[in-house]
Amino acid sequence: MSLSNPDLYALALELLAGEKDVNKVLADLFEEAGDSGIAQWARSSKGKRRKRLDFVLGILPYRVGLLLACDFIEHCCRGEGAGVPKRTLSALRSWCREEKTNADLEDIAAAVEIWWNEAAKHEERRRFQRHNPLFDSLRRRSAIADRHVESACAKALFDTLGYALKASQLETQGDYREAKKRISDVQLHVRRVAKHGQMRNNWYNQLQILDRNEVTWQLQHTSDLLESLLDGELQ
Repeated sequence: MSLSNPDLYALALELLAGEKDVNKVLADLFEEAGDSGIAQWARSSKGKRRKRLDFVLGILPYRVGLLLACDFIEHCCRGEGAGVPKRTLSALRSWCREEKTNADLEDIAAAVEIWWNEAAKHEERRRFQRHNPLFDSLRRRSAIADRHVESACAKALFDTLGYALKASQLETQGDYREAKKRISDVQLHVRRVAKHGQMRNNWYNQLQILDRNEVTWQLQHTSDLLESLLDGELQ
């Protein structure tokens, strides 16, 4: 694509800030690059913050997207009983910075799979408690929401890593056409991680719990990372 990463980061920043007609500029650039599907997506309405964030996550380089996915998960899965494997996420961040190999990524994926399985079991135990007549406290109901979001994030990240590994292997082999397809899969699943984090707000709103707005935090954090990238600093 003729659109360089610095140009992409700068335009993405403007889009996240709500600058008018930036999506049309991006659409024209993607059209010129032969990405008509993304160009059409860019031209659609981007008035809401959630839509702007979703689009940006769908066009960023996949290693940058994975960095953000790690940050999103740590931010939304930090309630009581959370089992997020911080050392594993730290290792994944190192892979995103090309400090680790694809063999390391396989080990990271295996560790994420263990986390996902444990999170799913924990979520199932919490769901079973719904049938307990004593299960009426706000704290316990919020715990169900937290475990559901953690399990969903773990599953999405595990799926993402399979596509990321394949994309990296194809790039190494010089098969950039096939790699691009797998990169699109990575971008889709990064967007899912973000949406799972946002889903926590929906659960808490139903329980009438005042909590942070995850979309606001994700949008600001993405903007901060893009600014760091433009300054030559990869967080």
